[in-house]
Amino acid sequence: MDCDRAARLVVSRIDGELEAGMALEMEAHLGSCPACRAREEDERRLRALIRAGAPALETRPAALAPAQLLFRSRRAFAEEASLVRSLKRVAGLAAALFLTSGLVIALEKRDRPVEDFEASIGVVASSFDAPLEVLIDQENSIMLGLGQ
Repeated sequence: MDCDRAARLVVSRIDGELEAGMALEMEAHLGSCPACRAREEDERRLRALIRAGAPALETRPAALAPAQLLFRSRRAFAEEASLVRSLKRVAGLAAALFLTSGLVIALEKRDRPVEDFEASIGVVASSFDAPLEVLIDQENSIMLGLGQ
């Protein structure tokens, strides 16, 4: 165990919330590290000072059971993962729509004269709120990729 991890676990150790294996690992680290031992002693002194100056609580707030904490953290993770999946789907659909419009334009260019083609690009550009020059550049790069 390193000192950074021990520093994060000091409060849990004082509160008696460490699992048996972690408590043994922490005990071994504290036995060999005077800095972490001093940090734990400082935390214990600070808590004693706070208790001495704080009025006694008449009721103790309800604590969540470990199973409830685990359920809540899993639910939050699932919600976040669902949001990320949704955003990926939207981004994928937007990219597919954009590429499809480019391919449609490329196919139209083969069958129409240049004047009609530029008019069709103008229609697509207005639907995407993109500058006409950008769409023409993209179309040209697609045509180069198709070998035309």
